[in-house]
Amino acid sequence: MYTPGAEGSNDSAHRFADEVVSSLQQVIYTLDGRWSPSSKKPPAVIIEDHTFYQMPSTDSAIRLASKSTADLFGTTSASLAAAKLIELAGDTRNLPALQERLGKLHARTAIAYERLLDLLLIHPATLRIEWAGPLGEQNAAELNVHQLQAGFSYLNETIEKKDMIHFTGSLITMNTAKRRFRMESEEGVLYKGGLSDTVRQQYPEGSNTLAFPVRAEASIERRTIYKPRLDREAITDTLVELDTHPGLDIQETLFALRELYNRLASTTGSDSDYAFNTLISMDDYSELAALVNQLLDSNPSKGARRALDPADLPAVYELLTAGRPIGNLAEFDTRLVAEDQDGYDSGSRTVGRAEREKAAAALLKLTTAAYPYIRMLLKRLLRMIDALEAADG
Repeated sequence: MYTPGAEGSNDSAHRFADEVVSSLQQVIYTLDGRWSPSSKKPPAVIIEDHTFYQMPSTDSAIRLASKSTADLFGTTSASLAAAKLIELAGDTRNLPALQERLGKLHARTAIAYERLLDLLLIHPATLRIEWAGPLGEQNAAELNVHQLQAGFSYLNETIEKKDMIHFTGSLITMNTAKRRFRMESEEGVLYKGGLSDTVRQQYPEGSNTLAFPVRAEASIERRTIYKPRLDREAITDTLVELDTHPGLDIQETLFALRELYNRLASTTGSDSDYAFNTLISMDDYSELAALVNQLLDSNPSKGARRALDPADLPAVYELLTAGRPIGNLAEFDTRLVAEDQDGYDSGSRTVGRAEREKAAAALLKLTTAAYPYIRMLLKRLLRMIDALEAADG
C-alpha cells in the first residue's frame, strides 16, 4: 500500500503507519467468510490466519507479508481475503459498483472500510494497493483523492429525520432513573425509548405515585437515522410530553351514556302511569353513578369533561346522591311486590299478600317521590349526550 502519510522515519509517520496497518487488518478480518454474522468479534482462528508482519520500506509504502505458510496450491489463509480487499478498493472508483459490492457483504465490512478511508484522508493523496500471491499472481487498485473522498462520503452518508407522534394510550411503565418508558396506543402500537428532561422534571425520581398501567396522552419525538450504504435505519423514540390526566374518551363516554339513558328511559312511565312503570335498577344506578364520578375526577380541560356544560355534571351528581329520591328507589327490592312470589322467603319469614300490598304502597311512595327527579335526570343526560355528539363531530 502506497500512502504519503507513512513516508519518513519520524514518530508521526510510524504512528500513522501502525494505525493504517491495524485498520487494514480489521477490514481483512471482515472479508473472511468464517466470521459468523451473529458474532461481534472475529474468532481467534481468523485473527491468527490473518497475522501479518511489516516489511522494511524506503518509500511511502506499507509492505505487509502474511505469516502463514503457503499450501500446495500456493495460497495462504490470507490470500482470499486480501484479494477481496483489492476488489473492494477497485469498486470504490465507481459508486454504483461499490454499492453493489457492499450489498453482498456484511455491514461490518462497510464500517471497517469507512474507518480505513477516513484514516487515509488525513494525508490526502493517490492511494495504490497491490497484492501478490506466493505463485506470482498479483492484482492492484489505485484511487485518486477525489475517488477516496467520494467513497468515504458515500460510506459516511447519513440521512436523519425527526417526526412528532401524538397519541392517547396506556403508559405501561416509566423509570425516571433509567430514563426509559413503554407505552401502548389505543390502536395497539407499542412505543418504548427514552425520557426527555422535561418529562423527568415533571415526574421526579422518588415522587412518582403513578399506578401502572395508566391512561395518558403523549407526544413522542421519533428520530430516524438511515444509512444508505447499509440500507438500514435506526429508530429512537423519546417521550417529550406526557399527561396522565387526559380526560375520559369522548366516544366511549358517549356510548356508555347512550346505553344508560336508553335503559332508564325505557323503564320510566309517562305522566299518567308512572306509579306502575317507573323503576330504576340498582345496577343501572350504580353504573351511572360510577360514570359520573369518573367524569368528575377527570381533567376538566380535556376529553369528555371539556365537552360538557359545566352545570350538567354537578346537577346529575346531586340527583344521584345516596339518600335522595332516585337512590332510595334504586335500593328498593322489587321482589317484595312480585305477584308470583307467594311464599318468597325473605330471610327468616315468608312474604304474604298483606306484606306485598304494604311493599307496593312503599314502592308507590318512592316512585312518586323519585319520578320528577328521574325526568330531570333524563333531561340532563340528554343534554350531555348532545354535547358529546357535537364534540365527537
